Amino acid sequence: IEHIVTAVNQRPDSPAKLSLTKEQVGQQTFYTLKGSTPKMGELPFEIDYVFVDSYLVAAANRGLLNTAIQNRSTGYTLSHSAKFRDQLPRDAYANFSGIIYHDMGSAINSLVDQIT
Repeated sequence: IEHIVTAVNQRPDSPAKLSLTKEQVGQQTFYTLKGSTPKMGELPFEIDYVFVDSYLVAAANRGLLNTAIQNRSTGYTLSHSAKFRDQLPRDAYANFSGIIYHDMGSAINSLVDQIT
């Protein structure tokens, strides 16, 4: 990721300007990738990530990462979620090396609750 950030920033025609920082907290090293897109009206973005038990865990902010780490340590994981398992293929081949999962329904419900 560091090499990608450097390569993107070295290109004169790059659509984004990136910065990568890291912070050691106990045994964990947290990384924050920030950027802006000058050619698109300075749209800012941030991705935070950490490696936990040889997995890359990424989220929109450090708070979500801490929640994910805490959930894993207490055994509250996706593999134990009936809602998640119900969405897996029914062909019994549920082995995969990577997955992106977001429960949009819960996020939208939470947002609606805050608005009303």
